[in-house]
Amino acid sequence: VSRVSDGMITDVNDAWCLLMGCDREKILGKTTLDLGIWVNKDERKVILDALYLNGSIKEYPLQLLTMCGDIVYGLISGTLLSINGEDTWITSFVDHTEQYLLEQQIDNIRQLTISSALEQLNKQMANNKYIKAS
Repeated sequence: VSRVSDGMITDVNDAWCLLMGCDREKILGKTTLDLGIWVNKDERKVILDALYLNGSIKEYPLQLLTMCGDIVYGLISGTLLSINGEDTWITSFVDHTEQYLLEQQIDNIRQLTISSALEQLNKQMANNKYIKAS
């Protein structure tokens, strides 16, 4: 939860603290820029522009830095609300880091398999030994 006027974080849940690797007290009263969590600061502008324009954003893919410097991958959603007469952003981040890393490993294995198969085929063709396909 953060104020629209200055971006100051006014509340976070325990899951966010655990994901970011720090205590609530180190987050509250700061902005996301203060915390240095943006892997790509341009994405912050894209997200804020969408929030201002549409009043909400849904499942935008995002990479963030934890306080330890690890990158987490996930989807951010948010909406504009008025709380006690003050415009406030309510956002959520769903961590997909494990899924993202597994997909990267699968892609790497696929690339290695394709490269290996092509290398084997090139060797066989160079030796004029062809595989009979059925």
